Amino acid sequence: MKIPRFLGLVFGCPTMTPTPEEQAIFMAYSASLRSGDLSRQVGAAIVDSYADLISVGCNEVPKFGGGQYGPEEGNGRDISRKYDSNEQEKNEMIGKILKAFAKEDLTLEEAHTILKPTGLLDITEFGRPVHAEMEAVLACARMGRSGS
Repeated sequence: MKIPRFLGLVFGCPTMTPTPEEQAIFMAYSASLRSGDLSRQVGAAIVDSYADLISVGCNEVPKFGGGQYGPEEGNGRDISRKYDSNEQEKNEMIGKILKAFAKEDLTLEEAHTILKPTGLLDITEFGRPVHAEMEAVLACARMGRSGS
């Protein structure tokens, strides 16, 4: 029964409407489309007990004074800078590791191959974007909204 429901929702069956949870997931997904993060686009939606939308957020670079950069203010976004700050930080760490082991003759690509099984390349906490969930909570605070 789940596949027919999914297909009905995706293709706009007029007699099938989304559950509150499905609608919240859609709002989170649509919020993710605003993200200019080069590694992944994530969205979050906060709804109250009546399933009314309170706030949305996406992972994006925070702007001084609150909020996040958007396409009209592109100079602060990683997508405008054309590099992922998280990837840059990981590559700098790899360079330091290579120097520490005196393996400077390895290329960055060879080092990536060697370090892939260690999990180092999966680290995502050095990026500039704030998490989508955090932005949704901060947006609630900026607007004076609560979930009650």
